[in-house]
Amino acid sequence: MAQGSHEGNPKLQRDEALRSASLAAMTLMLVAQGQGLLTGSMCGFDLVAVSWEFGLQTDEVPVIFASVGYLAERNWA
Repeated sequence: MAQGSHEGNPKLQRDEALRSASLAAMTLMLVAQGQGLLTGSMCGFDLVAVSWEFGLQTDEVPVIFASVGYLAERNWA
């Protein structure tokens, strides 16, 4: 979708992809919270290490991690 709407402009394609991925993560987190789960977003990770670990292609960029789970007695809030 980002390639088609911003043909020939890699910067706008990347910007659109990052926005779309962020909105998708937000939606996932809101739905999870609506189901009684706790969520937390994580950024600032090692892009190269994450890309290698998940076998991402050179044109795939990790944007955000979202932790999702139930509150346990000893978990941080």
